[in-house]
Amino acid sequence: MLENEVWKSLWGHLADLRSTLIRSFTAIGIGFLIVFSFYQPIFHTLTANWERTHFSSVTKEIMQRERVVNTTSDSITYVLPRGANVAQKESFEWIDAQSLRLAPKQLLSYEYPLPNRLLILGPLEGMVLTFKVCFWCSLALTAPIWGYFFLQFFLPGLRSGEKALLIPFFAWSGLWMGAGFALAYFVTIPLANSYLEAFNAPIGQNAWTLTHYIDYTLMLFLGHALAFEMGLLLLCLVHYQWISADWLISKRRHMIVCAFIIGALLTPPDIPTQFMMAIPLISLYELAILYGKWQARLKHAILP
Repeated sequence: MLENEVWKSLWGHLADLRSTLIRSFTAIGIGFLIVFSFYQPIFHTLTANWERTHFSSVTKEIMQRERVVNTTSDSITYVLPRGANVAQKESFEWIDAQSLRLAPKQLLSYEYPLPNRLLILGPLEGMVLTFKVCFWCSLALTAPIWGYFFLQFFLPGLRSGEKALLIPFFAWSGLWMGAGFALAYFVTIPLANSYLEAFNAPIGQNAWTLTHYIDYTLMLFLGHALAFEMGLLLLCLVHYQWISADWLISKRRHMIVCAFIIGALLTPPDIPTQFMMAIPLISLYELAILYGKWQARLKHAILP
């Protein structure tokens, strides 16, 4: 009898988990379709830092020069690339601003600017990258929804004290994650772009691909979000007095070393970017120490 009740309870939990997963994946799928309809502005936002770094103080143009000869015995119509500058324009019969008539054996020489954009190196690369970016954006934007579904699944099995700890953490996590994204987008990525472009310039041409740049950007976003979530977790542990300010002070040296190790693991291998990751981690650690000291003084003032 008891064994049957245990199995019924197990299958009931599995059914609830299945329902939670279905609702979560449905929310992510709907979010994916919505995000996919705006993928071009998303790519523009993600690559805006590269454009600001690449064209910060001067306008750069890479000019392509081409020579065309009409090898047939008849006149042909030739359409020029956009922005082409034709040498000896007066010697050609122009049809409109972009096309002209080329006589037999006539030579045409012109140059035009190549588009300054991140490179796509394969026919499917753009589509695959779009799907990946839309998935991660959907996962982040629908996090409150599927997070709520999972909270509904876990809350019945938690004690009241555990609920009091878990719910505020999830409520604050979105704000702290957003702060990590903002730091990465407005501070770390522009500085990393400038440093890496300057470092690469003496040893090769900076011809960055769209896939590598987006992967690198998403990695920095993820690293900063995790760093700020770790800071929030530390503040929660101090708030609920699981660790004290004195304990944090005693582990400060270890934390500084760990911050730089985490910075090395979650960022590209350049030192400035690692510092941009380590400094917020150390700052959040010091903030937790200050909060722990303030909490201890407040406790002594209430209970002398």
